[in-house]
This record gives sequence, C-alpha cells and structure tokens, in this order.
Amino acid sequence: MIENLTSFLRGNVLKKTTTKDSCWKPPEKNYVKINIDGAFTKDTKKGGWGFIIRNSKGGVEAAGAGRLSRLSEAIQAETIALLYAVERASELGCRNVIFETDALVLKQAIDGDAYDNSVFGALFREAKFKLLYYFQSAFINWCPRSCNVAAHKLASFGASLVEPDICMWLSDVPNFVTEAVASDFVGPYV
Repeated sequence: MIENLTSFLRGNVLKKTTTKDSCWKPPEKNYVKINIDGAFTKDTKKGGWGFIIRNSKGGVEAAGAGRLSRLSEAIQAETIALLYAVERASELGCRNVIFETDALVLKQAIDGDAYDNSVFGALFREAKFKLLYYFQSAFINWCPRSCNVAAHKLASFGASLVEPDICMWLSDVPNFVTEAVASDFVGPYV
C-alpha cells in the first residue's frame, strides 16, 4: 500500500518550477509566515521536523524541532512538521498565518481532497481541520528549498536530537537558526 502511494505521488506530482525568487520573503503586515520542513532517512525510518515563525519584518517569533521514529515516507515527516507548527502558532495566538513548505505533495494534500483516502489521509485531514478551526486566515504555499533553509536546518537538528526529543524556542533561537535566517535575506534584500 505504501509502495502504491509512493508510486502515485511520484507520478502525479507537479513539476517544481524555478522562480527568480530564491530567498525567503516576509509576509504582509498582520500575518506571520511559518516555514516547515521534515527530514526522513529511509534506511532507519527515522527523521525530524522543524518550523520557524517569522513576522512581517522578518523577525523570529518562535521555532521548534523534534525527533521522529517509525516513519515510512518523507511526506509523513513533512505533515507532522505542519501539525507541530499549527499547534505552536495557535498556542502563541497567531490568527493570520501563511505556511510555507518545500513539499509540493503536502501543499496539494492540504489544498484538496485527492489524498484524503491515502495512507496518510488521516494526518492530512487533521491538518486541514486544525488550519480551519485554529486560525482566522491560513494559507499553505509551496516554496523552493532555497527559501526554506531555516526550517530545513531545524528539521535536520530535530532528527539528531536524543534527549530531549523536542525543542521549542521563542525569539531567542540557537545560533544555527540565526545564521540561516540571516542567509535568507541574501539576494534581493542586499
């Protein structure tokens, strides 16, 4: 069944397009942007998740990372990253949110119902319900990996955690996150 889903996803995913915008852009005023990412190692079935919440000035509001085990596909880690980010954003009182992911299948699964009966359909439906219930306005956008560096580094960090297996930060994030955030603004912002 998982092999069928993997085959279906590979055969039906839209091709990623190259854009001129290859770095992170802040959201409009009154919104926060939450970049999410999942990490997955097929051999060990382990991985991690990460997210970073930034305001319209690009300032970090919060970040999180965690370890995952018993995974079967990368999309599972990506969706769990979204769920952790949704919960944290809700806890912080965020009302207008834009989620960004470099997993096109996740965007497609959240935007429609084509994947609702797939092996990870319950996760997709849970995420859609929470996005609708927790926020006044919520969108999910696809972005290239080059625009998702901070979340990618957080997911990799999460995969390496032992104890504790989850880390959450408010605006005072670790240096590797600060460096990734600074590198996001290289390009049109310099």
